[in-house]
Amino acid sequence: MLGSSMPDLKLINLWADEFIDLLKKYRNHPSLLFWTVNNEMKFYELDPDFERTKLKMKIISDVVKSM
Repeated sequence: MLGSSMPDLKLINLWADEFIDLLKKYRNHPSLLFWTVNNEMKFYELDPDFERTKLKMKIISDVVKSM
């Protein structure tokens, strides 16, 4: 989601589902505390379209809430 790119919604959903499945699978592993969903992603600074930037932030926020 860098710059002005935006993946297909199916790919975003696949990523989110896979991430949640990994969390469920490894929920008892101690290193899970160090996992992150948005490490150094600068898509909010590089996208000139403010509405698309808000959509990207909502996608990340929804996954974090699911965690």
